[in-house]
Amino acid sequence: MTSQLVTTQRSPARVTPSLAPALAVFVVYVIVVIGGQKLIAHDVDFNAYTESVENFRKGVIYPVGLASLLLIVVTTWFGWWRPAISETRTTPRWLMIVPLVGIVAMAINIVADVNKWDDKAFLTTVLVGFAFVGFSEELMTRGLLLVGARASLHKEWVAWLISTLCFALMHGGNAFNGQDASTTAKQVAFVFLPGSLLYICRRATGSLIPAMIVHALNDAALTVHAGPGSELNNSTSEPAAAVGLFILVGVVCTLIALIRKRLHHDNPDAYLAPLVTGR
Repeated sequence: MTSQLVTTQRSPARVTPSLAPALAVFVVYVIVVIGGQKLIAHDVDFNAYTESVENFRKGVIYPVGLASLLLIVVTTWFGWWRPAISETRTTPRWLMIVPLVGIVAMAINIVADVNKWDDKAFLTTVLVGFAFVGFSEELMTRGLLLVGARASLHKEWVAWLISTLCFALMHGGNAFNGQDASTTAKQVAFVFLPGSLLYICRRATGSLIPAMIVHALNDAALTVHAGPGSELNNSTSEPAAAVGLFILVGVVCTLIALIRKRLHHDNPDAYLAPLVTGR
């Protein structure tokens, strides 16, 4: 039924949704971010990104902003915006507690730690930078990659696994910019769980936007909590309380949903329909 739906109806997409082009974009995206940091922040140590406004702009805002522009152009050209951003929600309403807890807890965490930043312009720069990170990393992994994997493989658990693995592996690129190998390895292993919970945020709401918001607030909360001059990825060993709460609630809710078999798609065509109808 699903494969017939994809092959027998005309797709509104310029590029037929599949995993291959999504993976190609993923590789280019990672190269742009790493290359951008190498070129723009070549005189800034990776662990010094949060020491000043200029360092943060060079290390985060400019390269990630460039990668965001790339994704906007590619997603528009592919014609994948609708399936990348939204889908028919097939999960129970109570699962929406995962994104709600993430947004509320991390927003409270940021407000509570604002006093650590005497330079409010610097704080604003950090929040803007992580907004770019949340937008681009979510659009890339739980947007384009999820669309491609779903269209090619027709198995939701495989689509989740591929998109989340790629999300974890993209953080391995930090090693190319000066982060030590041990910290990078811990980060790659650590982010698989939050990545899965961000996938739950999309599934629970039927939209990628809440996942983008939670992602941005997560990174911002950790950095604001650590304070200016902290290691950018200090969260791998000492997560802020808000992040810990998000993970705890998310894991509990996910386990309940899995036990009750409410995370599978009751109608596998529900998430592929936008690919072929544009609606």
